[in-house]
Amino acid sequence: MFLFMFSSNTQSRIKIGGIGKESPAAISGLRSGDEILAINNIDLAQLAEENPQEAQKVLLETIQANPNRTVSLVIQRDNKQSTIPVDLGARVINENKTIGIMGTSFPLIIRRLPFKDAIVTGIETTNAWI
Repeated sequence: MFLFMFSSNTQSRIKIGGIGKESPAAISGLRSGDEILAINNIDLAQLAEENPQEAQKVLLETIQANPNRTVSLVIQRDNKQSTIPVDLGARVINENKTIGIMGTSFPLIIRRLPFKDAIVTGIETTNAWI
């Protein structure tokens, strides 16, 4: 079984897609469309230029590793940068593990690759999922 994804989306920046009502993100003042440049002094913008998927992975791992703690986000909104503290929430998964949550969704970041590289990446990604 192989999964191939095609998209015209060449976004290499991490932007907030949606925000849950009364979520930690909403309470902190984050908005849909805010670009996340850094979390806890980790430069996601630079990482996203090199590897957008890895930047998004680092962001999500950092959020999940900090349940009920405050993280510091550097965002860009309307061409202005701001630092926003976000008091993360928590969710229990697998009955014994607690992860941090922010209450946001992020659009899927898809890199545009040459055809041959896209085929190889599609196969590797599919194999990692199964």
